[in-house]
Amino acid sequence: MNLISIKEACSLIKVPDSTLRDWIENGSLEKHKDEKGFICVDKRQVLKLVPTIITYYNYKGGVSKSSLSIMTSDFYEKQDEKILLVDFDPQANLSRTFFRDEEMLDENNNYKPTLYDFFNERKPLNKILQKYNKNIDILPSRLEMMEKAYIKDFDLIDYKDEFYNLFKKYSIVIIDCPPALNAFTTMGLLLANYVFIPFVPEPFTYDGLISMLKSMQKIAPYNKDYIDYRILYSRIKGQKIVIHENYMDAINIQMKDNIFQNKIPEFVGIVERGSVKKNIFDMYMNDKSIDKIKDVFLEMDKYIFEERSSK
Repeated sequence: MNLISIKEACSLIKVPDSTLRDWIENGSLEKHKDEKGFICVDKRQVLKLVPTIITYYNYKGGVSKSSLSIMTSDFYEKQDEKILLVDFDPQANLSRTFFRDEEMLDENNNYKPTLYDFFNERKPLNKILQKYNKNIDILPSRLEMMEKAYIKDFDLIDYKDEFYNLFKKYSIVIIDCPPALNAFTTMGLLLANYVFIPFVPEPFTYDGLISMLKSMQKIAPYNKDYIDYRILYSRIKGQKIVIHENYMDAINIQMKDNIFQNKIPEFVGIVERGSVKKNIFDMYMNDKSIDKIKDVFLEMDKYIFEERSSK
């Protein structure tokens, strides 16, 4: 337990002292005292009272953005957190992982509302929300969203409050962006606290990384809630491959302070998770690859909830 003062807690999550004390009074936040008798609160518990918004971002396809979004929700589902998944990718792979095609249709065989309806006609987000289970809700996508892929940036900024009002219900929000630089990627960056960049150490992903970071840094000033980014090595093969090692060495030198140390392995279970409605940590409980994946998310969790400081 990491105890912090009321003042530190208010600065950390940007709420007034009165709000924090109301949470203590109504039992939402546990009260502690330090050795001098001053009231303190647990940092992790404080941070769980507001949403943490994670955006997975990379222009390139095939780097496991959707798979990582799904596994992040699996990890936090095991911790009994309230999770929202936001599918900004018109390919809708994330949505189809949680709902079969027929589950996306109503009794008249028409599409249930998706984020397309929000961007097309401003349908309220709470009318689009679909419940998967007691822990996980989804804002689903569909292919027609491609029609809205080039909304002007200043219009996107107007949408932020509507998303944030919904996000307040959750402790973890996970945004899956498309493999493109378009309005939906920009929206994911405008909403994020943390931007996580899955990176497969190969020539094409390496060449695009600097360009992606420059684009992200142009958008960051318009997001007052943005905290930081991290690169996450993905699809790492069991045997050492020289070209992979060389690219990882280059990234480690250039961006050593913004890299997760643990890596996502190449693992057939990640592919299978996309077609099976079961938490990956229940599917492969005793697999060494799952242990490596769990280590990634434990590092991520520590980074978010233990290492976070007020801006």
